[in-house]
Amino acid sequence: WELDLHGLYVSEATEALRQRLQLLQRQPPGPAQPAPTGSAAAGHPTRGRALRVIVGRGNHSSGGEASLPRAVAAWLDDAGLRHRLVGGSIEVAVRPLPLPRRR
Repeated sequence: WELDLHGLYVSEATEALRQRLQLLQRQPPGPAQPAPTGSAAAGHPTRGRALRVIVGRGNHSSGGEASLPRAVAAWLDDAGLRHRLVGGSIEVAVRPLPLPRRR
């Protein structure tokens, strides 16, 4: 899966990410998704169900430093989601929501 946040404001980006993660977490587990191209899949925390979040590198940002990758990574940290920065994207481990308990 992939989500392109490049060019969005931080508030727009985190809301779009929240919505996409909720959608993906509701999907029942199926066959493992292939690791994104160029990632080191072996032993990687996002191996299996992963979302590639494109955040850009900041080449066109003032001062040449992107605020979006830092803000998205901080949001993911706060949400307790495993992730790692790979170039201009962040790979996020997607966990399915737990099934409700039967009464």
